[in-house]
Amino acid sequence: MKIPLFPLGSVLFPDGLLPLRVFELRYTDMVRDCMRAGTPFGVVLIDSETQSAPESAQATKRVQSRQAPPPHPSKPQHYAIGTLATIVDFDMREPGVLLIAVNGGQRFRVLSTTAQANGLIVGEVEVLAPDAPADVPPEYELCSELLTRLLQEMDRQFAHATRAGEAPFCTMVAKPYRVDEAVWLSNRHAELMPIPTSAKQALLALTDPIERLSLIVAFLKGHDVFSFTFAQQ
Repeated sequence: MKIPLFPLGSVLFPDGLLPLRVFELRYTDMVRDCMRAGTPFGVVLIDSETQSAPESAQATKRVQSRQAPPPHPSKPQHYAIGTLATIVDFDMREPGVLLIAVNGGQRFRVLSTTAQANGLIVGEVEVLAPDAPADVPPEYELCSELLTRLLQEMDRQFAHATRAGEAPFCTMVAKPYRVDEAVWLSNRHAELMPIPTSAKQALLALTDPIERLSLIVAFLKGHDVFSFTFAQQ
């Protein structure tokens, strides 16, 4: 399929919510066309090093390891794996700036790109199969408990901001919460963790949610997140 691509400095995960400020004409036109047709666009991470991300699971585990083809000299560089984005809300709070919220769909691999006259990049993409459903293994249940606490605090903060008339444009995580599902849990941790976007991209490229969870647990244990959080009980 062919879709317009929106290169960003953020990674969108399946079932994730991402608020965007759109002001460039080529992208406001893209948003308008997608809303009229009810079609998605593709979110891809800009590669600041003008290289593509490695796609092998072994290289992805190491995150820092990168193997890439030479960059194309005339096109914006971005990673090959992206996520379909469907617009679920919009607003305009200041002239010329459109606020939209998008929901992440299936991942895709960019096969080729062409640039339109207005600079918009259109990609021919291969839609990838979703991760296989799986329950959260018992050894990773602390991840479910940790995310549940975080979501409860986020809900409290959003409710407080709403009562004060200062609510953000959209929530950070869409309901329903599915902390007992490995795919949903691993994707939410991956998008919320304070790690470099290149590491988030590496987690996005993985196709095994249990492997993704194992890397997340290794990070959380390495930073004593579990010990600190549950010591506060």
